[in-house]
Amino acid sequence: AQKAPAGNVFAAGEIMVGNILGQGYVGGFGLLVGNVFGRIAGEEAARHAHA
Repeated sequence: AQKAPAGNVFAAGEIMVGNILGQGYVGGFGLLVGNVFGRIAGEEAARHAHA
């Protein structure tokens, strides 16, 4: 089977980056990841929808 990126899939937050902290957790880190990558995913989804 050929491996290729799935089209029209936009993700944000911990599900996208995985558990990058290992042990321990920095308070608010999930909000940061969700905001940063949520904005990027939203912009890309909007750009794709208008194309």
